[in-house]
Amino acid sequence: LVSLPFAALVLAAAAAPHPHWAKALDPDPRLWPSGREAWFSFLCIVLWNCCGYDSAGMVAAEVRSPRSSFPRALWGAFALSTALYVLPLAAALATLDHWEQWAPGTYPLLGASLGGGGLEAALTAASAVSMAGVLFTILCTSSRALLAMATLRMLPPALGRLHPRFGTPAAAICANASLVALATLTLRFDDALQLSMLFYCGSA
Repeated sequence: LVSLPFAALVLAAAAAPHPHWAKALDPDPRLWPSGREAWFSFLCIVLWNCCGYDSAGMVAAEVRSPRSSFPRALWGAFALSTALYVLPLAAALATLDHWEQWAPGTYPLLGASLGGGGLEAALTAASAVSMAGVLFTILCTSSRALLAMATLRMLPPALGRLHPRFGTPAAAICANASLVALATLTLRFDDALQLSMLFYCGSA
């Protein structure tokens, strides 16, 4: 469902009077980061957008026939996420100007330009719901890693406690959520993103 507003954005761009699809392949050097810090931030964002597929392995024991279902799910997720990154961005570039003024949170404004307030509201809601889904998924899957480390005595045993009813690593989830909340309250998004990717690459 969260993909539908982005599909609507692509359709609205295709229905625009004079879309210039060649603009999506514009070689303008201003499209690329300038300077070492800008390149570092760019690569962190690219990595952040493409990471997380390995998290599925942390819940393999809770999936029926993971040997056959995991490859299909991962290839499907990869294809869908790639399309959702490339097509809406290409559609916006083909129909709207002043891309150099775009910033985080611009998609709803692009939707308003192409499809009015309804599409703007739909894109805003879809972005919020998808980010919440990503957060909850990462919290639940990465907490399994904390559970495994606690079981192996690499972390305090208290993190290995399971919920008596649901069998989930409740202590690890709470600890994980507390650390994420602390980082959210004390760090800027760029700093939190870079720190997250540093730990991600270090644990790969």
